Amino acid sequence: MRRMDAATAAHDAPLTRQDVDDVVARSARERARAAAVRRTISGTGDGDLIAVTRHVRERLRAPEVPDAWIDAYARLVRERRAVDAHDDHVRRVVRAGVRDAIGVLRGAPTSWSLVDGAARAVCDAGGFTRSMVSAVRGSRWVPLVVHTRDDLDPKAEAFRSFVGEHVEIPLASMLGETEMVRRRTALRFDDPVHDRRTFKPIIRAAGSPAYAAAPIVVGTRTLGFLHIDRVGQDQPITEDDRLAVGAFAADLGWLFDRASSEEALARRAEEIERAIDAARAALAPLRDPGDDRVIGETARDHGAATDDAPAGRDALLTAREREILELVSDGATNWAVAERLTLSEETVKTHMRTIRRKLHVKSRGAAVARFRRLRGSG
Repeated sequence: MRRMDAATAAHDAPLTRQDVDDVVARSARERARAAAVRRTISGTGDGDLIAVTRHVRERLRAPEVPDAWIDAYARLVRERRAVDAHDDHVRRVVRAGVRDAIGVLRGAPTSWSLVDGAARAVCDAGGFTRSMVSAVRGSRWVPLVVHTRDDLDPKAEAFRSFVGEHVEIPLASMLGETEMVRRRTALRFDDPVHDRRTFKPIIRAAGSPAYAAAPIVVGTRTLGFLHIDRVGQDQPITEDDRLAVGAFAADLGWLFDRASSEEALARRAEEIERAIDAARAALAPLRDPGDDRVIGETARDHGAATDDAPAGRDALLTAREREILELVSDGATNWAVAERLTLSEETVKTHMRTIRRKLHVKSRGAAVARFRRLRGSG
């Protein structure tokens, strides 16, 4: 099959009906392949179609035009319209995919699970083979997470190993990532092997023929990057791919900022709770350690006791400590308590040490026994 291109058409090379048939058939196959991976065609895959259409249109200006060429031109125009319709459909699908992915990621329990989930989500949304999330640390950027389709990526394991070595890449003045930090906009790299803006060790490890990347920005600060490619698809990266990863990274920055803020508030709340516990523990020895009123909520403090708030309930214990001790008194292990309350096991151990100190006991069993006695249940 003879391939036509713009240069061939420009020189008015002989064009046959078979050439037209081949170009139309090839374009239809390209549309099917591109649809499977959510890729647009205009600007990358339809060069022959555009060139041949222009060539045939010139022929139609002749004084006498055979009907066969009029029919050929009509088929070329229909295929051009089919390509445009394909591109419009893919853009809508990708936009919806990005929106849905961000909606799911909004429920990520931690900032790290958000980053980990984003690597897969962007590939699913845009039909990409591989994605990588990186962090900016001072004057360097560090790859953190890679998601790739092993069935398409011939260097999947090698690239995971490369990223797993915690490579730190300088943000040199000519590097594309440095440009993204400065301009805060997504970029496309069509020939990374020869592009002087790329970091060659990671390009060799990735084996990517082309890629796009976008900065993850919070306010005016670039926290990291999101890279995508189509390695193994035999499909080029398009301008629409660049726009899609840019939109995804923008929403990811907003989600990461929210998740990080919530985690910071939670850490601050735990620090305050520990400080209050320490203060109470320091005051406890000043009172009679044998008097249950030291740690009991009395009717005098809170009114007459009810079934929901018995007089023996622990006033010195925080709500979280009472919650933990309730579970421990039911036989739960530290690990089970941590799972139930979404805490780390080390945090549960810290709470138990504080509880024992407050209750003036030396063992877990003694703490449970005293707790039950104060509650009137043991």
